[in-house]
Amino acid sequence: MKRTGKMAFAAALLLGQASFADVTLVDKDDWKVSMYGFIETDVIHDSTRSFSEVIGNAPVQPAGTVTGDNAWTQYSNRNTRLGFKIQAPEENGWRTKGLLEMDFLGFDPGVSTNPISGTTTNDTTVPNSESSFYQNPTPRIRHAWGALESDNWKFLFGQTWSTFGWQADYVPTSVSVAPLPGNLYQRTAQIQALNTIKWSNSNFQWLMALERPSQRDSQTPNFNLAVKYAIDSWKAGFATYYGEEKAVPASLALSSTFKQFQAFNPANGTTGYSKVNSSAFAADILFPIIPASDGDTSNALTFSAEYSSGTGYGDALPSWTGGFKQLPQGTTSAMLANTNLDAGQAYFDNNGNFGLLQLQTYLVSLQYHFPKSWGAFLVAGYSQLQSTTINSNISATSGGTPLNSFGNLYNTESNYYLSYFQNLSKQLRLGLEWDHTTTQYVNTNLGSPSNDRIQFSTWITI
Repeated sequence: MKRTGKMAFAAALLLGQASFADVTLVDKDDWKVSMYGFIETDVIHDSTRSFSEVIGNAPVQPAGTVTGDNAWTQYSNRNTRLGFKIQAPEENGWRTKGLLEMDFLGFDPGVSTNPISGTTTNDTTVPNSESSFYQNPTPRIRHAWGALESDNWKFLFGQTWSTFGWQADYVPTSVSVAPLPGNLYQRTAQIQALNTIKWSNSNFQWLMALERPSQRDSQTPNFNLAVKYAIDSWKAGFATYYGEEKAVPASLALSSTFKQFQAFNPANGTTGYSKVNSSAFAADILFPIIPASDGDTSNALTFSAEYSSGTGYGDALPSWTGGFKQLPQGTTSAMLANTNLDAGQAYFDNNGNFGLLQLQTYLVSLQYHFPKSWGAFLVAGYSQLQSTTINSNISATSGGTPLNSFGNLYNTESNYYLSYFQNLSKQLRLGLEWDHTTTQYVNTNLGSPSNDRIQFSTWITI
């Protein structure tokens, strides 16, 4: 048995890098339709009961509570993914493309964390059973878009990655289902224009996008601007948790987002609203410390980093609320009852004044690729999300506890992790990760609770 184990391990190392390709469904008369995806199995043990499969920016539950003092284990296939690509015949130098991609992490009408009526459950939903939650997951759209492309231009219409943070080129690789705390991570409906200017060994891209407004009541689409510079001759080794190990260009990207919010203001009459503008910027980098060569990532060491700062962009940080409730909510307050807004972007103080939450994030990641014959790579990272608006003085300066607060406000979420990925065949990859996540509460009695996660995952990829 010992000899058999050694032989199996040696065989795994000899398989080398994984190879992933789309499956062609139609290839006729210049029409192409292909399918891609993977089956993911996650086994997760957490030292608290704070998170589902996704850590995101949700808070670690404080000590002295049932969820904060007890662990749990999850088995899940909900991050399994399926997608379809469509390409029409080229006309006059323009190519029409489409993409539809889904996973099974859809909305589940369970117990509400932001109750509308003030009760502990939603008004119109019944909590899903545990077996239904994991065994009958809800499909959801990840991407659904059509695009018109030439050699230098791309015009896109539909739901895809937000251009703020130039997503998802700089999302750090982890075994844990993305995102981790402090990582810009959002897909949304938009109209996007991208222009690529090519030089001999590099290229420059700029884009602008009109995205779905973060607040429907605002009427005004989010306006994003972004630029990216990539050096084609300077390669970095990089792989997503399910994707092929590739040599990609070193790059630097800058992006910004501008939004307008509207909050009900009784001073402006029974139907009056006040407008508040917000802005945020982000910087991303992918830098090869030990460069990779074309087609070979052996011994490549890659550094990636992201920084963002601004106001009102909590919707780009999944699960972040800061301890504030989604609006509207059951209340006698006219401001809260007549303002629609997801939690984590803004708040009403006790005097009825509307304010935006200031946020700041940063993350760093290192990815090392072992020799090609090993078929393995290692990733380590650290990230943090912080709000300087939410501090020990917020209650005093706002004339009391903010109106849409749960009471347990938190201002900092941080995470560091270590991942190991091993290819067992050209289509099968294993991953093992340890995460340590910490939340800083404003109430010093709640302290800074932490959660330790051990996760083992497999990906069988088309």
